Amino acid sequence: MLKNYLEDIIQFEKWNTYINRIPLLSIGVEILKILEQYGDAYIVGGAVRDIITGEKEPDDIDIATNVPMDKIEKIFNTHDIGKNKDFGIIIINYKGFDFEIAQFRSDGEYLDGRHPESVKIEMSFKEDAKRRDFTINAMAIDSKGNIIDYFDGIKAIQNKILKTVGDPKQRFKEDYLRMLRSFRFASRLGFKIEDKTLNAIKRNAHNITKISQERILKELIKMAQQSGDKFADALIQMNDAGILQYILPEIVQMDAYEHDIQNHPEGAKVRKILK
Repeated sequence: MLKNYLEDIIQFEKWNTYINRIPLLSIGVEILKILEQYGDAYIVGGAVRDIITGEKEPDDIDIATNVPMDKIEKIFNTHDIGKNKDFGIIIINYKGFDFEIAQFRSDGEYLDGRHPESVKIEMSFKEDAKRRDFTINAMAIDSKGNIIDYFDGIKAIQNKILKTVGDPKQRFKEDYLRMLRSFRFASRLGFKIEDKTLNAIKRNAHNITKISQERILKELIKMAQQSGDKFADALIQMNDAGILQYILPEIVQMDAYEHDIQNHPEGAKVRKILK
């Protein structure tokens, strides 16, 4: 699915005017134009979602391309972090900003419920998009503002629905942390989690214990950094899905206690919702 100009989706000026308001995005588009001389290159992931929803200006620009890594290393000042290069990812520094550039890729087998054992470099973004978590995070945008959307991410945003790319059981089996991410995105954006996706979470709730406490904590912190009502909504949704008992059992137990409405009106509200 290809869209010309984002003003068809959200209300703002044309693409060039929009990107010029956001220095990081403008520089990211400059990188795309350089890479497009040698192959396909797109801004991908959360930045595209943020542009389309208009919820906030993108503050983290990730780029995906089929330009070979050795060519990228010749063009830009690059540095490798850890084993990123083994997974087709390299960091470049351009005009004082660091950008992550990833090769289009598909993932190998997941054995630990978190990371693929290997990756296969692909030539098309469509193959790359298949491995992503949610449809709203599986879109790309080129230097001209054209949106590439193979899995109806725009439609999901318009309908305020959160759903996985492909089979939710498989997506969560690959990375169980995605279950928590679903509640963060749903509460943050005011979306409903699609029934098939939610049912897969309920069936796999116990598997969240396979994720390290550090990773779970980071995800909870991201939820808590949202407004109080959105964080409360995330907690309620996680409780209803049966996953909260594995990560914050003390909060689940609190529901058994009465709250003094005068001193804790927020507790009374949450209790009413849970009932």
